[in-house]
Amino acid sequence: MLRNLESPAGNRHHRGALLAVVRKIEDGHFEGEQWARLARALAEAPPDGDDGRLAASARAALARRFAGVASEPARVPVSSDAIGDRVAAAVGVHDPVLSALVGQALGTSVDERLVAAMTIAQSPHRDGVAAALLAEARRDLTGRSGNDVSAILQALTLIGTDIHRPLLFDLLAEGGHDDRIRQAAAWATAHCPGRFTGRQWQRILHRQATAWQNRPVAANESVLHGIAYGVGTDRHRDLLSRIAADGRLPAVARTTATWLHT
Repeated sequence: MLRNLESPAGNRHHRGALLAVVRKIEDGHFEGEQWARLARALAEAPPDGDDGRLAASARAALARRFAGVASEPARVPVSSDAIGDRVAAAVGVHDPVLSALVGQALGTSVDERLVAAMTIAQSPHRDGVAAALLAEARRDLTGRSGNDVSAILQALTLIGTDIHRPLLFDLLAEGGHDDRIRQAAAWATAHCPGRFTGRQWQRILHRQATAWQNRPVAANESVLHGIAYGVGTDRHRDLLSRIAADGRLPAVARTTATWLHT
């Protein structure tokens, strides 16, 4: 966290550290010269915008700690969703920061989801969190968890893991899944690490093209749009050519395939 405050790899890494640092200060997770490094990094943070507000919250928490003032609730938007607590417990890390980050990675704010997921991705708990989230998704698909599996699939992709590739394939290649889940799977696949084979993509395309031809609605169009994008990011140029030339597919999928082929 200190490295991402002092010399971040990018703006999102810096903001992720700022999001988490208030709780770390309040829980006393720094020691020795780390406190001085933290104070210097917060003093040098940009004064304006979201980063400025987050840094101000962290400086206030730091001041309270060393002034002996009772800690006030963090002014950083964190989530205490039950799923965050369950995932942290499954990883074996009973840390409210990790719980909050998982909750944010599944939240409604795009910026918060990105920052939280990228922070988890840079942590030593990435693989454990991914495995726990995948288990939550599988429970949801059997109707036992009540979670939003769409948010979980998107979060797993943002975390930068490929552990859910087999599940994404099943959701797209097999029938019986609702529109929301198929859309989430299609778009999660496009940015997911790893790669499907050409034969796997052909099976997915056949299933979802049939769904479109039987029911040409916006949801099925979106699924095929995501599939065309995923075929392109997996670099299957021959299949892109077939999608672009297939007049039975929606125009947005054919246009996307043409663009990615060039």
